Amino acid sequence: VFLMEDSTVQAANSSFAIPRGGSEGLEEAQVHLKDDTDLVPSESKSAVTVSSLVKGVRHNGSEEVKSFDEIGALYGFEYANRLVVEHEKDLRTMLVSWGVDKDIFPTAGSLGIEEMLINGDINPKLELRDIDSVLGAGLFALKDIAAGEFIGEYVGLMRQAVTKPSGYALNFPSGGEAREVDGKHIANLMRFCNHSRNMNCDFKGVWLDTCAHVCIFASERV
Repeated sequence: VFLMEDSTVQAANSSFAIPRGGSEGLEEAQVHLKDDTDLVPSESKSAVTVSSLVKGVRHNGSEEVKSFDEIGALYGFEYANRLVVEHEKDLRTMLVSWGVDKDIFPTAGSLGIEEMLINGDINPKLELRDIDSVLGAGLFALKDIAAGEFIGEYVGLMRQAVTKPSGYALNFPSGGEAREVDGKHIANLMRFCNHSRNMNCDFKGVWLDTCAHVCIFASERV
């Protein structure tokens, strides 16, 4: 977990879908896009490189794999492969004062994803594609993804909820004072997941050590 004291980022989210790759997937993408009110154009800013244990992702149908740092620089955000916590006290008191008990959420070990969470890995079956200048980019499945399969952790800045959240923020399981994880300025590849009324993936809380993580799993075969 990365710790951070100050940031300019802000933050709410729901379910999303990963369109299937291929020409049919591009057409299908129109059904799986964010609502207009949630669309936030990428902002140009210098990205601070964060080393990652995974290699990168295929981009726009190319066989070439772009590194995650390159993706961050291209889309104007800082790539991080683990959750960033704005205030260290939130991490220290998560189990004690938030009312979140480890019995509520499964452990990463029980789901077989402990190593992937520790390494900051995401599902390797994904490709990042630019859809158009208005809708931006989205994630597509290059290979079949089984129901229940781990897609990745939604990484961003975990902080107290703000009045006007960005389109890249979602509720963080805090049990008390509202908190959120915002992927607008600091994020991993899950930043490109799109809202959908016909979702094929779910957000689930998962425990790793004494910290909660918001993870994404396929709810059906993709």
